[in-house]
Amino acid sequence: MANSSKSQNLTQLLVVSSFLRYHAQFQLLGVPQDGQAAADIYLCFRQKTVQVVHTGDRSAIERNDYIAFTQAGANGTATFTINSGSLPSGLSLASTGVLSGTPLVPGSFPITVKVTDSNGCTGISPTYTLVINCQTITVTNPGVSTGTVDAAFSQNFTQTGVGTHTPAVFTINSGSLPSGLSLSSAGVLSGTPLVPGSFPITVKVTDANGCTGIGATYTLVIACQTITVTNPATTSSVFNTALVPANFTFTQTGVGTHTPANFTINSGTLPTGLSLSSAGVLSGTPTQTGTFDINIQLTDTLGRSVSWNYSITIH
Repeated sequence: MANSSKSQNLTQLLVVSSFLRYHAQFQLLGVPQDGQAAADIYLCFRQKTVQVVHTGDRSAIERNDYIAFTQAGANGTATFTINSGSLPSGLSLASTGVLSGTPLVPGSFPITVKVTDSNGCTGISPTYTLVINCQTITVTNPGVSTGTVDAAFSQNFTQTGVGTHTPAVFTINSGSLPSGLSLSSAGVLSGTPLVPGSFPITVKVTDANGCTGIGATYTLVIACQTITVTNPATTSSVFNTALVPANFTFTQTGVGTHTPANFTINSGTLPTGLSLSSAGVLSGTPTQTGTFDINIQLTDTLGRSVSWNYSITIH
């Protein structure tokens, strides 16, 4: 019965859950003393949970620093491996438990880490979630922020921080550009503005990982183009004689494509019998003598106008 009791105790001892393995020698019961045999038996006792020890915060990894995992309870050499989950590209876990590298993608990466000791016994950590934030992307606005209607315009937005995660794609984040201008994906703001005004915008850069940066407000001010009017070379005519239109035509430059350019009498009066067409032509037969001072206004389709003085003498 004594031998039976000892065998039962040995059986109970052997079913202890195997995590850390320890070496021991036990005498086999029931073998004659002169024929005693020894058996090598490995018993694994439950290891303490693998622990995570931070040598720095998450941003430390972004600076090419490291985070270390440690363990307690291993026998001999402890080897660390990824048990579940995956690391972001650019990071790796060394067999010594050092998690290091330069992460190349943002995101949340839950992992568990396994430790295996020299006897093959293991322990697994709780879930460790590594969060990699986007790097800082800075957008720099052009130094020039003024232009003129109908004058070619080209300026570049630039960025820092995208690094190797190209392409860096530039887009309008808020606001709108004047008709005739556009922003390319490379950050070139170009074209020929067709309308005057003030146009505040912000520009966004997006890298290959979807990380973004937004610039400060850039206010583009487009001024009206210069409109110049030339008076007719002739400033006098004869009473009761029809004007020759070619000699009494006003001409303009600067209206460009914003036609029609509309001429009107802004102040003063013409002699009886004469009129000014919207195209800028004085015509008719004067039936009144004297000198007549008038102010003429030219307005284009955008509502921009210019005015000037003209005198005609009828004798």
